Amino acid sequence: MLAIGPVLLALPGARVRTLLISGAIAAAVMAPLLLSGSPASLARGAAATGSVISTPFQVFWPLGETGHVILGNDGQAKPAGWRLPPWLSPLTHPLIAFMVVPLSLLVWHRNRDAPPASSEQMLGLLALLFLLRCVLDPWNVVYYELPFLLALLAWESLRRPDRLPVLSLALTALVWLTFMKLPSWTSPDVQCFVFLGWALPLTGWLAREVFARNVLAGGVADRDVGAASNQGKPSATGCRVGAPQQRAGRA
Repeated sequence: MLAIGPVLLALPGARVRTLLISGAIAAAVMAPLLLSGSPASLARGAAATGSVISTPFQVFWPLGETGHVILGNDGQAKPAGWRLPPWLSPLTHPLIAFMVVPLSLLVWHRNRDAPPASSEQMLGLLALLFLLRCVLDPWNVVYYELPFLLALLAWESLRRPDRLPVLSLALTALVWLTFMKLPSWTSPDVQCFVFLGWALPLTGWLAREVFARNVLAGGVADRDVGAASNQGKPSATGCRVGAPQQRAGRA
């Protein structure tokens, strides 16, 4: 779902065919789920996910309510006793699904008068969307970070093919420490603070790399075009721009 925007931007000549194939695959995946249970029960289960089962690794943790008896899928009470406010619970997953629209449209708008979006930019946008999913999903567990890390690895490798993917390797280690080790060392509030301490700055930096780099590149390209167009034009002194200056006198 989150990849549909970057994929359509990367395939300007095959968008309709891509949508049809994606829709057919999605229908094939969802059909067994719909046939195995009633739509009403599936909707109730999806709505309950955000309010009943949650982790500290998300941006909505400070808004949560404590003191509740929260039962997991195994029927055991969760130690934190935390849940989302009732008004916020049904909004988180639609927000995650909707954010692909404005971010993809922003990339499309910035590339209207420029060459088609590069593979590097599309992979950066994909990594940004996957990271936002992790930050905004109340049920953010360690394997949710895997699509983000893979997209980041592809983006970093394409952007700097002559260097090791240091950023991806460092973030992989950081994710492992945050999700696998930190819960046994600190409280859920500290876990949330640590996660947001690196996830939010990373989100802002990655957004800048995706959306601002082509603006800077466009400015450089405009200056190069302007400089090239001035070659050979006479200046105010009568000399041609870019032409070698003749000596005032002869030796």
